[in-house]
Amino acid sequence: MLSSLVSRQQIRLTTLPVRAFTHPQWCKKTRHLFKPKYFDDINYDNDRRWDTKKRRFRYRTQDPLFFDYEMKYLSGDISNFYRFIQPSVAVPLHKRAYLLYHMGRQGVYDEKVVEKLEENLALAYSRFFMTAEEKKASKLFLLGEKHLFGRYAWGAVIGYYKGNFGTAQALKYWEYMML
Repeated sequence: MLSSLVSRQQIRLTTLPVRAFTHPQWCKKTRHLFKPKYFDDINYDNDRRWDTKKRRFRYRTQDPLFFDYEMKYLSGDISNFYRFIQPSVAVPLHKRAYLLYHMGRQGVYDEKVVEKLEENLALAYSRFFMTAEEKKASKLFLLGEKHLFGRYAWGAVIGYYKGNFGTAQALKYWEYMML
């Protein structure tokens, strides 16, 4: 009798719900375990001008100064990052700003590292007030200066103020680069 009922009802396999695979980084339950993305913005769906915004700024993620403090127990603090700085290798400016920001935020201070991160910044600051001939003669080039954004410079300034370390000339350089 059961077989006759099944044969009368035609079961279509295509109408059964098929759930596609969803990566865990897009599930609400596991989203916090992954690095932030552009789509995590609180105002992501409020793109229209008249939509009510929850905050003034439109970013929450893709932060160049992002450090995953929730996973700090796995990766350690910022000292794990700056101990790989070699004395003979130049550190790009955006990496310097990243390290300074998180050193100030975490309250970590190492005199040798700060000296290495401030290397040539005083000379670079004086270069902004040189004439064109003096600039050509100095030939001072800092790695990554062409691609330094104001957000990195702002992070370095915050690191200086929170950590209360560094020289005044290096701080002036970072403040000048924020503009």
